Amino acid sequence: MNFSAHKKIRLAGRLLVLLTLPALLGLLALPFSCSPSARQGASPSASLPDQSGAEPASTAVLPELSAADRLYNAAAERTATLTVRQLAGQLLMVGLPDTGQLSAASTKHLQDLQPGAVLLFRYNLPRGVEAIQSFIQSISTAQGLPPFISIDHEGGLVFRFADEVTRLPAAQTLGKRSNAAELAALSAGIAASELSALGFTLNLAPVTEAAAGPAAGFLGSRAWSDQAYTAARLASVYVQAAQDGGRSSADASLACAVKHFPGTAEADPHQALASLGGDLAHIDTNFLQPFSLALAAEPAAVVLSLVVVPALDAERPVLFSPAVVQDLLKQRLGYRGIVLSDDIVMKALAGSGSLADRALLALEAGVDMIMISSLADALLVRDQISAAAESGRLPLARLQDAAARVLAQKLRFGLLQADGSSRLAELPSAEVVRSLVAENRAGLSAALAAP
Repeated sequence: MNFSAHKKIRLAGRLLVLLTLPALLGLLALPFSCSPSARQGASPSASLPDQSGAEPASTAVLPELSAADRLYNAAAERTATLTVRQLAGQLLMVGLPDTGQLSAASTKHLQDLQPGAVLLFRYNLPRGVEAIQSFIQSISTAQGLPPFISIDHEGGLVFRFADEVTRLPAAQTLGKRSNAAELAALSAGIAASELSALGFTLNLAPVTEAAAGPAAGFLGSRAWSDQAYTAARLASVYVQAAQDGGRSSADASLACAVKHFPGTAEADPHQALASLGGDLAHIDTNFLQPFSLALAAEPAAVVLSLVVVPALDAERPVLFSPAVVQDLLKQRLGYRGIVLSDDIVMKALAGSGSLADRALLALEAGVDMIMISSLADALLVRDQISAAAESGRLPLARLQDAAARVLAQKLRFGLLQADGSSRLAELPSAEVVRSLVAENRAGLSAALAAP
């Protein structure tokens, strides 16, 4: 990493410590390493034996591991049993070409690849609750380690279904209401209960940054507010409600991926790479500090924006920048979940080499999971990641750490059992799902009708 980028991150860290909200001091004080041994720190000084070699009268007591540490350690033990190719597969979120039913070719590819996550789009989904559940279960059982089954379910215009689930209002619509926090929690609970009933385990939502300045045109109604702290606060409420068990029981909890860190610029990344301008103080006040509110809710994943932020690293897009991913997000902000790229197929990265080149640059920077919408391309990328690890270009420890972060979240949300075995959730009947959706729609309508 160049000196300029290091210097900017050190300054950003100072600003965050000086300016952040008191409630976030605990978050920013988290240890700066993703390694469990480093996070635990050195043990307190123990009494030395006397000259005769007798045992000391007392011994130091190591601090109790946090829940996050225990998950990471359990996941790390599981990654130690995986081959390099299996590790590389866990670092990929892939799309599928199929609609409603896996082809023989896709089944073979999934068995070979064993991706950490599968992302479904509108064109993938069949009509009807039973058909969606059957399709998702066929994906989940096509490989040894169950993947996250993910979807973009933000509400408003970002809606992938026909009528199988509740169509939620746009975040902007809810954010303007006087009871916005209540509605954010309600919409998250509805999404969690309905998506999990269909078999989904990860929602790529909510949008966390504000629809302000150059980003307003691109984000539009997807953002909760045009005020950074309001948008981040409501995103935090959403994450807590969704991940803490939806509207009913813990079985309805749904992992969330907040997006897009550290913020969005004016250009649609599907078309071009944009620059998020402003000096370090502006970026800290309008993006980093507000985003910390959402990170405090401990989302399962954070999706990186496809932008350049010159105040943090003038030379690289965010997902290729160790200064932003490793030094800032993971170390300074103490984020412990999955750092997820946006789709590396997008035109924003057209000047960054092949898909394999992009994936390797991102992993080297500290990204844990690469989103790639093409299943066939994902196989080639997996092979290149494996080759890079075997050649030494990409340290094996980096693959193991990234895979451990992925598996830790699978343990957290019940995709894996504590002993490392997989668990396929028993889904409710279609009749139960339809009843749940009807109840949710009635509850949402009543909440929206309230003054």
